[in-house]
Amino acid sequence: MEVIQKRLVCLEILIGQEEEGEECSIIDRLKEAVESVERTESLYISLAKKSSERLEAAEETISILKQVVINSPSGVSTSKRNVPNRSLLVGQEVLRNLKVSYGT
Repeated sequence: MEVIQKRLVCLEILIGQEEEGEECSIIDRLKEAVESVERTESLYISLAKKSSERLEAAEETISILKQVVINSPSGVSTSKRNVPNRSLLVGQEVLRNLKVSYGT
């Protein structure tokens, strides 16, 4: 009898003590606990599957973007662009202003 009481105490620790006025048996409470664990497991599996699908889609997008960059005609340019000298631009503007002011 003492062994049964010890096991009941262990079960109560695992599933919680029976509250006053509660008329559920330990078996009913264990069934509820098992159902809760099964629901949690199902949600976890669903979340893992969705995460895996999203990761695969992201990897596919990255792969496509890499191919686009590699196959683009200009590629990624690391050379500097030719920018006209600022003094030349200022000189041209002064010349334009002189032409306008003299009516030429």
